[in-house]
Amino acid sequence: VKAEGYCKLSTAISNMKQEQRRDVATLDLIQKMLTMNPDFYSLWNFRREILEHEYSKNPFDRDAGERELTLSSLAIQKNPKSYPAWQHRLWVGSKVVGGIDYNEEIRLCDKFLSVDQRNFHCWNYRREVVKLGNISSEDEMEFSMKKIGENFSNYSAFHHRSVYLKDCDGDINDRLEKELSIVHDAIFTEPDDQSAWWYYQFLMNWGNEKQKLGDDADLKSRFRDILNQQIETVKSLLDLESESKWAMVTLAYLLQLLMKMGSDSDENEGLSDEDEGRTEERCSLLRRLCELDEAQ
Repeated sequence: VKAEGYCKLSTAISNMKQEQRRDVATLDLIQKMLTMNPDFYSLWNFRREILEHEYSKNPFDRDAGERELTLSSLAIQKNPKSYPAWQHRLWVGSKVVGGIDYNEEIRLCDKFLSVDQRNFHCWNYRREVVKLGNISSEDEMEFSMKKIGENFSNYSAFHHRSVYLKDCDGDINDRLEKELSIVHDAIFTEPDDQSAWWYYQFLMNWGNEKQKLGDDADLKSRFRDILNQQIETVKSLLDLESESKWAMVTLAYLLQLLMKMGSDSDENEGLSDEDEGRTEERCSLLRRLCELDEAQ
């Protein structure tokens, strides 16, 4: 019975589209269909065509926006990972004259992510709302820290943090050390979880790129000190977790980074004894990783 009703409704809407009907009755039928099947992306497009026509001479006000946001909410409840339902919500946020209540949207994202903390559709939508509503990067850093504190394995929260880290003010190395302390808590708690290790490598690569951009000797020297400290930290973890694949991968990466810094500053010199030792250590780590990979 449901299938028959669905087919009749789909046929009726298709006929309305061919007849180019852009009235309230068409919008009502489309709404009914989308609450049944939120992934019917061509219907979302048809609905936006009607709305664009309806409000071509009148402002797309908040009342109209609220109606569309409600429809999007119903569709998302039906399928939380529906691409067109999230896209329609974003379209509404950009079309309403004077904007929607962006703080309320952030609050709704908070609520949604408390239920499904890894839904990347919601994370992506939240970042777009932050842009539209001019919400501060520091607020988003605080939110991501809350989510990471709840679950060190939340890759989406680490990624969200990486987006807004670049916009924060202050000394680069101070910020880097603060972020690394967060990662240390995660990797020593869950050494086999790749989320924190990904963020770890992002941080070191970000710090490295920053120190290469300028000619500040103090900035470069301090970053080198931080790099050496991180090598010792990861080694101490390997003393505890000798089979940790991600610790070995990261240590090999850090050693390569340190050697690259040395080769950039001593372009006309050969490998130092220290670099030769690091090269051998790195090769040993890579050989061990190959052995582990074969064993698995």
